[in-house]
Amino acid sequence: MAIVEDQDITNILHYLNPNQRIKKNSAYIKEDCCIGCNKCAKLCPAKAIVGSMRTVHTVMSKNCISCDICIESCPVNCIKIIPVDITINNLQSNKEDVSISLNLIYNHK
Repeated sequence: MAIVEDQDITNILHYLNPNQRIKKNSAYIKEDCCIGCNKCAKLCPAKAIVGSMRTVHTVMSKNCISCDICIESCPVNCIKIIPVDITINNLQSNKEDVSISLNLIYNHK
């Protein structure tokens, strides 16, 4: 477990502000063509894809690491990597407990 100094927390909080937007890439499953084969979910190293056999799967963008493994595993080619805007909706910190709580909103384009 990493030790975080008070100065580190101050630096983190300095860069993260409410309503700030951060960009990242995430896998996206086109739900109207997903056949629920579960291949992508089984192979995802980040466990970012949820769904069960014969049901439409979806990606939890906050966990996705954009590794492309799911794209290669999809037999119907319904997964792609897309840019995602992340908005920091709420930021709370407690330096005594060295805890930070972020409320993030993921906006797929």
